[in-house]
Amino acid sequence: MTDDLRKMAEEALAHYHRSLDEAAKRAEERRAVTATATAPRRVVTVTVGAGGRVADLKFPTNQYKSLPPAELASVILKTVEEAAAKLPADSPGFSMRELAAGSVDVRSLSGGSSLDDLLGGK
Repeated sequence: MTDDLRKMAEEALAHYHRSLDEAAKRAEERRAVTATATAPRRVVTVTVGAGGRVADLKFPTNQYKSLPPAELASVILKTVEEAAAKLPADSPGFSMRELAAGSVDVRSLSGGSSLDDLLGGK
């Protein structure tokens, strides 16, 4: 391998690693995003994390005790949906394991660049 080719390959690899590090940083930031909603009459407060996963559920008052089980379940589900709707659209949440396994759309994380583009330095 000539020195020029070696240098190009090293630069492409360095660019790829920087892009991967940036994608990992953005993924961590997205996973840290939460949203909270409180049901009417403060029956329940729900906090969801990335992907709409329930991170916390609290009953700030005793209002929940007066509701029939089916109604309480409905209030909880609606509050989860309300909290999830508050999340930014770009907070899908994924792990580094998913990123490394190739199950994450790298193109969406790298400003439209594919792995080939990143390695080719385009």
